Amino acid sequence: MSGTTAHGTVQTGTYLLINVKTDGYATLESGDGGAPLSQSFDDKSSDIKWNVDRLSNGSYSLLGVVYNKYASVNAAPKKGDVVKARPDAFQWAIRETPTKGEYIIFPNSDDSLYWGFDAPAEGGSDDGAEGSEQGGDEDEDGPDDGPKGDGQSLTLLADTNAGIKWQFIRASDSD
Repeated sequence: MSGTTAHGTVQTGTYLLINVKTDGYATLESGDGGAPLSQSFDDKSSDIKWNVDRLSNGSYSLLGVVYNKYASVNAAPKKGDVVKARPDAFQWAIRETPTKGEYIIFPNSDDSLYWGFDAPAEGGSDDGAEGSEQGGDEDEDGPDDGPKGDGQSLTLLADTNAGIKWQFIRASDSD
């Protein structure tokens, strides 16, 4: 897919969100309420398009184009929470990093948690941490076993070395 990479403040529009570390697209593979966001490596899929709306307070909402659901977390987000599809808008902050064209996305209420994929670097190893899946702490949507698609669930991370940087590529009308 072709498009223009955003720089500076992300303006309202339709974008593809690409994880800088994994080259995976943020995707919503199901319209079910509570479905986790995940990553896809299929650049032809229509479910990788997001309507990014810059709100009057400077925050953003992110709406999956195909299923008309918002990227959201609980009102009091914590490390390890899975970003899920919800019918109501959630306010996110999007800030450009020192690297032009690369952004971090975090809950408007907590700038220490970032959208990302908690995967070890290529050739790296997992430190054995189990994340938020310890014990029987399932939310009302059931266990977060992740999607059946190409990648793992999009999670709130506190590790700045994980895959937390994103590019916003303006989706063209022909895609």
